[in-house]
Amino acid sequence: MFQPAPGITAQQQKGLNQNFEKALDSIAKANSALAEAVLEAPDEEMKALNGKVKGDINRLKDAVQRGDLQDVANALQDLRDDVKKQTFLARLIAEGIDDPELRKNLLELCQKLDRDLVGELLPAIKSAIANPENQAAIDYMDQLINELATDTSRLLTFTDNVAPEDKLGSSSKKMNKILDKIQLAVTNYNGTEAASGLKDLKDQLIKHKALINHIVDRDDIDEEAKRRLIDQSKQMDTLYSQLIQDTKAALNNPGDISAQTKVRQDITSFRTLANTTAQQAQKLKSGRKGLEKKEEMDAIRRREEEERKLAGKDEIYRAGYNVEKAVQKYKEDSSPAGQLVKFANQIGSAMQKLSELSKNGSKRDIIMGAREIANYVKEITKWAEAAAKQCRDPVLARELRDAASVANNFGVQLKIVAAVKASSSDDDPTAAKSLIVCCQGLTKSVIETVNVSQYAQLKKKL
Repeated sequence: MFQPAPGITAQQQKGLNQNFEKALDSIAKANSALAEAVLEAPDEEMKALNGKVKGDINRLKDAVQRGDLQDVANALQDLRDDVKKQTFLARLIAEGIDDPELRKNLLELCQKLDRDLVGELLPAIKSAIANPENQAAIDYMDQLINELATDTSRLLTFTDNVAPEDKLGSSSKKMNKILDKIQLAVTNYNGTEAASGLKDLKDQLIKHKALINHIVDRDDIDEEAKRRLIDQSKQMDTLYSQLIQDTKAALNNPGDISAQTKVRQDITSFRTLANTTAQQAQKLKSGRKGLEKKEEMDAIRRREEEERKLAGKDEIYRAGYNVEKAVQKYKEDSSPAGQLVKFANQIGSAMQKLSELSKNGSKRDIIMGAREIANYVKEITKWAEAAAKQCRDPVLARELRDAASVANNFGVQLKIVAAVKASSSDDDPTAAKSLIVCCQGLTKSVIETVNVSQYAQLKKKL
């Protein structure tokens, strides 16, 4: 059924093939719980490395303090290996980043870590150990160790800031390198390397799919684009299983050209899918950037319109405007929370009206305007109590009653202050200031009442 590869006996070849098949079977039956864990946390590889580096640094500090040269050497070797893995992964991620500033910062930090670890830290440790009485040498070593810890944490922060679309591009590049490894192993009939490559590919496929899931979970991606990415993700799963079977066949039948051809075709198809998903993700990112730019321009236009609307308006008018703006995201309905939104809007409108009356209206108009607001505040108190009674969370219910109570106090004060304002001279700054402070306090408490009622509504009693 199979023929031995050059240099080994038929029995040895048979044993290698059996071991290879066991390894592949183990890969094919990968623990689903582990797969789910990776799917939920696609960046765990970098985080895990960062944790190892921190552990290496702590071991290094302890070994230096004890003066144990063997432990120092071991900790340094582990530190070098883990930092090397971390910078390798970071550079791979950097290849897929289209933000030039972020890519530049990431690569420069990798270079600094490589330089500091080998060029500066090692000589500093040797100097500190050789001269235990030299405090300057010890301080310099401590400084470099602390800088290394800070820089590796910064590296994690930088990679966390990379968009998932860019990470998918890096994942695609990593898959291509693994596929090259598998192809070479199959060509050389190296079962151990082939099994290792397929395991690496499985791990990377899980991470690749996790990134795809992260991307398609967004609301700003059209359904057709989501469907394509999900379908391609499923195709990669199917193709991976096919690659395992065809790799088995190729290694079990040395010299079978058709078996080798199938493996090459599988690898080519897998490579195409990996690259295509990365390219499509980049297109989605470009489209989202355009959408974000539009949203940014819309926000600028809204601010400009708001500034025009508020130009020349006093603090009382602005306080009323702020009430309406704060509650516009909530809907008015027959529920207690909906009624609070309704009367908050009426308070905002009445406050803007009071602003004009305080400048141009009669004394009676000012007093009546304040009474109108106070009446609306009574409605706020009534509906806040209704919402509190429906809430099964006693803390939220208390917060709701407290916020409404503060609003009620400002409502009472407003009537008094308005009466004082009406009876004072038009240019009395104290009366005008008191009216402003009262309106601003009322605004804050009304908004707080409405906001808390929205949370309370989510915890209604059954």
